[in-house]
Amino acid sequence: MQDILGHIHSLMPMRDAAQAACVSHAFLRFWRSYARLNFDVYTLGLMDLGRRVPPSFGPIDKQEFDDDYLKKNSPIIRDFSARVDHIMHNHIGTGVQTFRLVPPYGLYIDPALLNRWFQAVIAPGISEFYLYLDMGDEGLGYSFPCSLLSSSNRPGCSTITSFSIAGCGLRSLDWVGCLTTLCTVHLHRMRVTGEQLTCFLSSSPGLQELQLSYCNDIVCLKIPCLLSRLRLLLVRNCNSLQRIGCDAPQLKSFGYVGLPTTQICLGDSSPLVRQMKMSSVTDDEPTGMLCYATTKLHSVAPNISSLVLSSCFEIATPMKKLNKFRRLKYLEIQLHTPRRCPDFDFYSLVSILNACPVLATFILRLEMPDADDAIPGDFHGDSSQRKRLMMGQGHRKLKNVLMSGFRSAKGLVELTSHILETAASLKHLILDTAYGCNWRDCIGICSPLTSKALMEARKAVDVIKTYIEDKVPSSVNFKVIEPCAKCHADDA
Repeated sequence: MQDILGHIHSLMPMRDAAQAACVSHAFLRFWRSYARLNFDVYTLGLMDLGRRVPPSFGPIDKQEFDDDYLKKNSPIIRDFSARVDHIMHNHIGTGVQTFRLVPPYGLYIDPALLNRWFQAVIAPGISEFYLYLDMGDEGLGYSFPCSLLSSSNRPGCSTITSFSIAGCGLRSLDWVGCLTTLCTVHLHRMRVTGEQLTCFLSSSPGLQELQLSYCNDIVCLKIPCLLSRLRLLLVRNCNSLQRIGCDAPQLKSFGYVGLPTTQICLGDSSPLVRQMKMSSVTDDEPTGMLCYATTKLHSVAPNISSLVLSSCFEIATPMKKLNKFRRLKYLEIQLHTPRRCPDFDFYSLVSILNACPVLATFILRLEMPDADDAIPGDFHGDSSQRKRLMMGQGHRKLKNVLMSGFRSAKGLVELTSHILETAASLKHLILDTAYGCNWRDCIGICSPLTSKALMEARKAVDVIKTYIEDKVPSSVNFKVIEPCAKCHADDA
């Protein structure tokens, strides 16, 4: 009977498990060794789910959560530490499998108190540890004691598999033993240098996934070759980063968000990487991710099968033969409001398509509804010279094409026409003129469009009907997505 009650109690969410312990002595015993400790303003009953708090592991808008926020939520901030400490004081400290701590924004917690909590829960049996701190300027000096993770310092503690931490530093790295079971590491807004991180990673030979974001003290990221099981590496917005060197022999997926000028070298794993996501973060750079992909990416990862490129600044790609990505089957290009390149020639993307002989899916997302470069140009003009540059180039394997944010630009019409003329295996062609705003929210209303964007969308529909629709073979499933007539009827 006790085993059945214990199992029932272990399946309850934390708030329900605590309430059950308040009314039953049997459940109280199980509560003191509850395995899934999850501390935030919701699970502690300090805030309703409908109210907003800063998002986990994401940038926080300091203007939104300012002094007014702190004043308004002072009771929550005051009670949070007390409630967590009460629970931790009554917990026997064994049996914890997952621990998650997300204090409210602006709450300063005494480092000694944090260390006491962590000392209690990081014990044999723990598998997941998640800490998100944003304690303001007063809390900048806190550093997580990595020695707590070490099995050599705490026998039996090598059961941890996932370690996610944000908003502090790392210390006692020299005391970290071999973390044989650690598979996933996420570091966000951490005060950690490249040398410190390499020291920590060298203690984790079984690591399979590493994600870094906003770790601005890292100048050179070095992934050691002893990480023989590392499959995924994601680096986002580490603003001081100048070089990424990865010697992990089994890396399969790589993602990067940052400046295109960062030097990337994947070493022996270069031929094995199959999936890549590359995104530029600013429009102040002279080159963007398309330029990077056409000039450098082939030497970084020549055998990729899936590639996503996102850019804020681009110039037209030279219409010439490029190094071929002979295994690339999925290509997605995202262009975000390129105001500094109003003359971007979308037809120049043909040279990238020609470099992908087995491409099956091509997605182009244009997120610039208010840009000023929606001039259609002369659709009847002579494009024979441009097209001669691409003669003999076919897309035999291309089956699926989606263009979101389709506009009345001549280059887009030419690009679409080129695909229709050369992609013999094409099965699906979707032209979305509504910039994805036709996706409805939970109450069935489309996302809003500005009057300028709505006008351009309707113009694009007319251009599609005039210059593209008649070229679509009957074997192709062709769809044009227009702005929702119901939601935008008043703007007509």
